[in-house]
Amino acid sequence: MKRILLSALGGFVVAVSSFGQNSAVYKADILFNDEKKVLEAEEIITPALTNPKTTKLAMAFNIAGNVQSTKLASEIEKASRKEACDTTLFINSLNKAVEYFTKSHFYDVKPNEKGKVKSVYVANNHKMISQMLDYYAYAAGFLNARKDYDGAYDCFEKAIAMPKNPIFSQTETDSIYKSKEEDYAKWSYFATMIAYKKNDWDAVLKNVNPSLKDTMSVEDGYTMKLSALQHKKNIEGWILFSKEAIKIVPGNITFCQNILSYYDENKLVKEAQETAEEITKTAPQSKMAHYAQGCVYLNTLREYTKARSAFKRALELDPSFLQANFNMGVCYINEIVSKKDQYCTDTRKPQFKIDKEKILDYYRKACPYFEKVRELTPNSPANWGSYLKNIYYNLELKDKEKELDAAINRNQ
Repeated sequence: MKRILLSALGGFVVAVSSFGQNSAVYKADILFNDEKKVLEAEEIITPALTNPKTTKLAMAFNIAGNVQSTKLASEIEKASRKEACDTTLFINSLNKAVEYFTKSHFYDVKPNEKGKVKSVYVANNHKMISQMLDYYAYAAGFLNARKDYDGAYDCFEKAIAMPKNPIFSQTETDSIYKSKEEDYAKWSYFATMIAYKKNDWDAVLKNVNPSLKDTMSVEDGYTMKLSALQHKKNIEGWILFSKEAIKIVPGNITFCQNILSYYDENKLVKEAQETAEEITKTAPQSKMAHYAQGCVYLNTLREYTKARSAFKRALELDPSFLQANFNMGVCYINEIVSKKDQYCTDTRKPQFKIDKEKILDYYRKACPYFEKVRELTPNSPANWGSYLKNIYYNLELKDKEKELDAAINRNQ
């Protein structure tokens, strides 16, 4: 990188026949190219950039850009030798270099008074900006390490925007983003993270979408986006992206629970059912999609047979799916409760024994699921203790009930 950068700095020598009103520009060019007096060249060229008498603006800004590039190269060389880098100088020089090369390009392609374009510095300006595409990301890394999060965010945003510099054609811009998609996704993710920590929800929504392309950060990306949409009270968008998150990140139960809780709290039965059906159709191999469907039938619609069918499918995809095992057991217990008025309670009637056997059958079927929950969370009796105790008691499994009591006492 260093050789490429430095080799581009001496790409032009202007033949000077007279100085006149652009004398400062010519003098700075001589100092930079012939004598390599960078600081002297900078001291002369800087005021020329704003002097109304300066007409060689494309040349002036190109020289100014090259001066800043040389200072950048010096800091990069230090970093390559693992020496301390002047972060402030690096960022200031980078900001100025990008500004100056961009302005040089603007004046270089601007038609003259006769409507003609006589470009001289297009190639050099383009080359130098191209070499700086990643530099703002480096700067962001420096600042982030120093916990200057505002500065880091600003640099990440600039890194993400660099391919849109007017020096590049639209085709070049698209090509840069495509060829370095992973890098831009990561930088977007870092920018989003900083904005999320600051509760800057507009900035989160501005940066988050590209980060969803990074497989390593997609889950965090959806979490931050959904949080931002909630804080912005964009419920329609939140529901839309909650559905998407369930399909894209099938292992995250929170996305599923949040949207189901929203439907349940707002008594949106129809919407809950439609969402559950939609998710299972578009993501048939997602355990979370089937789990969501099961939760809707269990908690919202109270259709226990359909709920068990959905949880069964989720468990076929992941037999150790804790919540699906738990809710499968709950289905059987809740159905007993829902039918309590249908069972005969008169012990003298023959129907009593028939109904009692039906009830015990529900307990028998629920038992292995709660035992699985216990197996998966042995140190959390709150997940399984009361359910298993009730099941063992009703099934008259006294030895298991005794062992269970001992296990619960050990975990208290």
